[in-house]
Amino acid sequence: MMEWIKVRKARLGGGASFSREVLGQHYCARYICHSNHRLQNDGGKRMRGLAAVVCLAFLLSACAVGNSHRYDLGNAEFELDSEKSVAVSVVDLRPYVVDGDKEPKFTGLFRGGFGNPFDVTTNSGRPLAEDLTNSIVAALKRDGIDAKAVQVKAQTNEAGARSLILASQADRCSVLYVREWKSDTYFNTGLDYNLMLEVLSSDGSVIASQVVKGHDNLGPAGVPADARVAVEEAVKAKLEALFNAAEIQAAFD
Repeated sequence: MMEWIKVRKARLGGGASFSREVLGQHYCARYICHSNHRLQNDGGKRMRGLAAVVCLAFLLSACAVGNSHRYDLGNAEFELDSEKSVAVSVVDLRPYVVDGDKEPKFTGLFRGGFGNPFDVTTNSGRPLAEDLTNSIVAALKRDGIDAKAVQVKAQTNEAGARSLILASQADRCSVLYVREWKSDTYFNTGLDYNLMLEVLSSDGSVIASQVVKGHDNLGPAGVPADARVAVEEAVKAKLEALFNAAEIQAAFD
């Protein structure tokens, strides 16, 4: 067991809450495997098999509750070199957030043993757009770029967001529109995304834009931490795909 913990800690990066989280997930996974083994070997003992199935389903549901992913890591690696000041905004245009069906901190679903969905949120508890804004600014600053965040409240439309960021009077304004972002974890983790990045000049004209959208299968999720790591790696990859596009890089010159 200790060797397993070392491997998980190396992958997940440790942290103060690591022991409780990983030990809980370890025993969750161990019990799931044990229940499945008993079910396979009980033969005709239907009642015992049924009990194992019910226990397994409820255990999976317990593992599915209260999950969160980090969107504020600031670990994207941009290939930008600019002397210009840059303002950064992220606008959450997901329809279920705009209409109030989901909170701005909603990022996806984690399904229990019966396939019943539970919400996944940002680890910080802040809106997804706010975390992404801070993450982009941190990555730009690490590259020596004079970047600042312009936070956009949920349910602000595109025109309103442009007005807010242009008021910053930065040389370049970077606006990321999140039209879709939702992970969905059951036995595998899927990710639906639709992101558009615009770079504006100080007068509001669009210099360049880039879109990434689609559905990705992020692989199996044996325990909740597998989904978390996969989604956090996907966040980094999507931001890099946007900001490292040739036309976007040229727009910051």
